[in-house]
Amino acid sequence: LENYTNLAAEYNKIQALFGMEEAKFEELGDAQKAFEATAKLWRTADDWKMKKTRWMTENFTSVKWEEEAKEVQIFFKDAFSLAKKMPNPVSEDLKEQVSDFKAKIPTIQELGNPNMRARHWEKIYSAMGKGFCEEIQLETLLEWGVMDHAEVISDQSATSSGEAQLEDSLADIESNWTDLKFITLSYRDSTTVFILGGLDE
Repeated sequence: LENYTNLAAEYNKIQALFGMEEAKFEELGDAQKAFEATAKLWRTADDWKMKKTRWMTENFTSVKWEEEAKEVQIFFKDAFSLAKKMPNPVSEDLKEQVSDFKAKIPTIQELGNPNMRARHWEKIYSAMGKGFCEEIQLETLLEWGVMDHAEVISDQSATSSGEAQLEDSLADIESNWTDLKFITLSYRDSTTVFILGGLDE
Protein backbone atom coordinates (compact mmCIF):
# COMPACT_ATOMS: atom_id res chain seq x y z
CA LEU A 1 0.00 0.00 0.00
CA GLU A 2 2.90 2.33 0.77
CA ASN A 3 4.43 1.57 -2.64
CA TYR A 4 1.15 2.42 -4.38
CA THR A 5 0.92 5.66 -2.41
CA ASN A 6 4.45 6.63 -3.46
CA LEU A 7 3.69 5.67 -7.05
CA ALA A 8 0.55 7.80 -7.05
CA ALA A 9 2.57 10.74 -5.73
CA GLU A 10 5.08 10.28 -8.58
CA TYR A 11 2.28 10.23 -11.15
CA ASN A 12 0.87 13.44 -9.71
CA LYS A 13 4.29 15.10 -9.99
CA ILE A 14 4.55 14.09 -13.66
CA GLN A 15 1.01 15.31 -14.35
CA ALA A 16 1.77 18.63 -12.66
CA LEU A 17 4.96 18.95 -14.71
CA PHE A 18 3.01 18.65 -17.96
CA GLY A 19 0.21 20.90 -16.75
CA MET A 20 -2.23 18.05 -16.58
CA GLU A 21 -5.02 17.68 -14.05
CA GLU A 22 -3.79 15.58 -11.19
CA ALA A 23 -5.54 12.26 -10.64
CA LYS A 24 -7.16 11.90 -7.24
CA PHE A 25 -6.75 8.13 -6.86
CA GLU A 26 -9.89 7.97 -4.71
CA GLU A 27 -9.80 4.19 -4.49
CA LEU A 28 -6.28 4.38 -3.09
CA GLY A 29 -7.45 6.89 -0.49
CA ASP A 30 -10.30 4.59 0.51
CA ALA A 31 -7.87 1.68 0.75
CA GLN A 32 -5.58 3.74 3.00
CA LYS A 33 -8.47 4.61 5.34
CA ALA A 34 -9.60 0.97 5.49
CA PHE A 35 -6.05 -0.18 6.20
CA GLU A 36 -5.52 2.41 8.95
CA ALA A 37 -8.83 1.49 10.59
CA THR A 38 -8.03 -2.23 10.45
CA ALA A 39 -4.53 -1.65 11.80
CA LYS A 40 -5.94 0.41 14.69
CA LEU A 41 -8.45 -2.32 15.48
CA TRP A 42 -5.77 -5.02 15.71
CA ARG A 43 -3.43 -2.75 17.70
CA THR A 44 -6.20 -1.93 20.15
CA ALA A 45 -7.19 -5.59 20.48
CA ASP A 46 -3.55 -6.57 21.09
CA ASP A 47 -3.04 -3.77 23.64
CA TRP A 48 -6.22 -4.79 25.43
CA LYS A 49 -5.12 -8.41 25.62
CA MET A 50 -1.75 -7.45 27.15
CA LYS A 51 -3.26 -4.98 29.63
CA LYS A 52 -6.01 -7.34 30.74
CA THR A 53 -3.53 -10.19 31.21
CA ARG A 54 -1.41 -7.97 33.46
CA TRP A 55 -4.42 -6.80 35.47
CA MET A 56 -5.64 -10.36 35.94
CA THR A 57 -2.32 -11.90 36.96
CA GLU A 58 -0.43 -9.27 38.95
CA ASN A 59 -0.71 -9.12 42.73
CA PHE A 60 -4.01 -7.29 43.16
CA THR A 61 -2.88 -4.78 45.79
CA SER A 62 0.18 -3.75 43.75
CA VAL A 63 -1.98 -2.41 40.92
CA LYS A 64 -2.98 1.27 41.06
CA TRP A 65 -6.60 0.71 40.14
CA GLU A 66 -7.61 4.35 40.09
CA GLU A 67 -5.13 4.97 37.27
CA GLU A 68 -5.97 1.73 35.48
CA ALA A 69 -9.67 2.65 35.51
CA LYS A 70 -8.81 5.61 33.26
CA GLU A 71 -7.14 3.20 30.84
CA VAL A 72 -10.24 1.03 30.78
CA GLN A 73 -12.37 4.08 29.96
CA ILE A 74 -10.12 4.89 26.99
CA PHE A 75 -10.34 1.30 25.76
CA PHE A 76 -14.13 1.50 26.16
CA LYS A 77 -14.41 4.57 23.93
CA ASP A 78 -12.04 3.16 21.32
CA ALA A 79 -13.76 -0.23 21.26
CA PHE A 80 -17.21 1.27 20.71
CA SER A 81 -15.89 3.63 18.05
CA LEU A 82 -14.18 0.78 16.18
CA ALA A 83 -17.26 -1.47 16.44
CA LYS A 84 -19.35 1.31 14.94
CA LYS A 85 -16.94 2.05 12.09
CA MET A 86 -15.93 -1.56 11.43
CA PRO A 87 -18.67 -3.98 12.49
CA ASN A 88 -17.03 -7.40 12.38
CA PRO A 89 -16.42 -10.33 14.78
CA VAL A 90 -13.12 -8.87 16.04
CA SER A 91 -14.51 -5.42 16.88
CA GLU A 92 -17.64 -6.91 18.45
CA ASP A 93 -15.61 -9.30 20.62
CA LEU A 94 -13.35 -6.45 21.74
CA LYS A 95 -16.37 -4.28 22.59
CA GLU A 96 -17.96 -7.06 24.64
CA GLN A 97 -14.74 -7.83 26.53
CA VAL A 98 -14.08 -4.19 27.41
CA SER A 99 -17.73 -3.56 28.36
CA ASP A 100 -17.75 -6.59 30.65
CA PHE A 101 -14.53 -5.53 32.41
CA LYS A 102 -15.65 -1.89 32.67
CA ALA A 103 -18.80 -2.99 34.49
CA LYS A 104 -16.59 -4.55 37.19
CA ILE A 105 -14.34 -1.51 37.61
CA PRO A 106 -16.34 0.32 40.36
CA THR A 107 -16.17 -2.73 42.65
CA ILE A 108 -12.53 -3.41 41.68
CA GLN A 109 -11.63 0.17 42.58
CA GLU A 110 -13.30 -0.13 45.98
CA LEU A 111 -11.52 -3.44 46.54
CA GLY A 112 -8.25 -1.79 45.50
CA ASN A 113 -8.65 1.07 47.98
CA PRO A 114 -5.08 1.65 49.27
CA ASN A 115 -6.50 2.20 52.78
CA MET A 116 -7.69 -1.41 52.99
CA ARG A 117 -5.87 -3.38 55.67
CA ALA A 118 -5.77 -7.08 56.54
CA ARG A 119 -8.73 -6.68 58.93
CA HIS A 120 -10.89 -5.35 56.11
CA TRP A 121 -9.73 -8.00 53.65
CA GLU A 122 -10.48 -10.75 56.18
CA LYS A 123 -14.16 -9.80 56.21
CA ILE A 124 -14.29 -9.92 52.42
CA TYR A 125 -12.57 -13.31 52.33
CA SER A 126 -14.98 -14.52 54.97
CA ALA A 127 -17.93 -13.44 52.81
CA MET A 128 -16.48 -15.51 49.97
CA GLY A 129 -15.94 -18.46 52.29
CA LYS A 130 -12.16 -18.32 51.83
CA GLY A 131 -9.17 -17.93 54.11
CA PHE A 132 -7.17 -14.70 54.08
CA CYS A 133 -4.23 -14.52 51.63
CA GLU A 134 -1.43 -11.95 51.77
CA GLU A 135 -1.20 -11.93 47.97
CA ILE A 136 -4.00 -12.58 45.51
CA GLN A 137 -4.69 -12.00 41.81
CA LEU A 138 -7.83 -10.52 40.30
CA GLU A 139 -8.20 -13.67 38.23
CA THR A 140 -8.51 -15.75 41.41
CA LEU A 141 -10.82 -13.28 43.12
CA LEU A 142 -13.19 -13.39 40.14
CA GLU A 143 -13.11 -17.19 40.17
CA TRP A 144 -14.08 -17.06 43.85
CA GLY A 145 -17.10 -14.88 43.03
CA VAL A 146 -15.86 -11.62 44.54
CA MET A 147 -18.33 -9.64 42.41
CA ASP A 148 -21.19 -11.28 44.28
CA HIS A 149 -20.10 -9.45 47.43
CA ALA A 150 -20.07 -5.86 46.14
CA GLU A 151 -22.00 -4.58 49.19
CA VAL A 152 -19.50 -6.05 51.66
CA ILE A 153 -16.62 -4.66 49.60
CA SER A 154 -18.21 -1.20 49.48
CA ASP A 155 -18.77 -1.21 53.26
CA GLN A 156 -15.20 -2.29 54.03
CA SER A 157 -13.73 0.19 51.56
CA ALA A 158 -15.69 3.06 53.13
CA THR A 159 -14.72 1.89 56.63
CA SER A 160 -11.04 1.73 55.71
CA SER A 161 -11.14 5.26 54.28
CA GLY A 162 -12.84 6.59 57.41
CA GLU A 163 -10.32 4.88 59.67
CA ALA A 164 -7.41 6.18 57.59
CA GLN A 165 -8.73 9.72 57.87
CA LEU A 166 -9.04 9.37 61.64
CA GLU A 167 -5.52 7.92 61.89
CA ASP A 168 -4.14 10.84 59.89
CA SER A 169 -5.91 13.33 62.16
CA LEU A 170 -4.54 11.64 65.30
CA ALA A 171 -1.05 11.60 63.77
CA ASP A 172 -1.28 15.36 63.10
CA ILE A 173 -2.40 16.00 66.68
CA GLU A 174 0.43 13.89 68.06
CA SER A 175 2.94 15.67 65.84
CA ASN A 176 1.72 19.10 66.95
CA TRP A 177 1.82 18.18 70.64
CA THR A 178 5.19 16.40 70.55
CA ASP A 179 7.23 19.61 70.22
CA LEU A 180 4.96 21.70 72.42
CA LYS A 181 6.59 22.77 75.72
CA PHE A 182 4.53 23.64 78.77
CA ILE A 183 5.57 25.96 81.59
CA THR A 184 4.59 24.65 85.03
CA LEU A 185 4.25 26.76 88.15
CA SER A 186 3.87 25.76 91.78
CA TYR A 187 0.32 26.03 92.96
CA ARG A 188 0.53 28.62 95.69
CA ASP A 189 3.36 27.38 97.89
CA SER A 190 2.81 23.67 97.24
CA THR A 191 5.78 21.54 96.27
CA THR A 192 3.63 18.71 94.98
CA VAL A 193 0.87 20.49 93.06
CA PHE A 194 1.60 22.39 89.87
CA ILE A 195 -0.43 24.38 87.36
CA LEU A 196 0.26 25.34 83.77
CA GLY A 197 1.64 28.79 83.26
CA GLY A 198 1.92 31.03 80.23
CA LEU A 199 -1.59 30.23 78.93
CA ASP A 200 -2.57 33.85 78.35
CA GLU A 201 -2.98 33.17 74.64
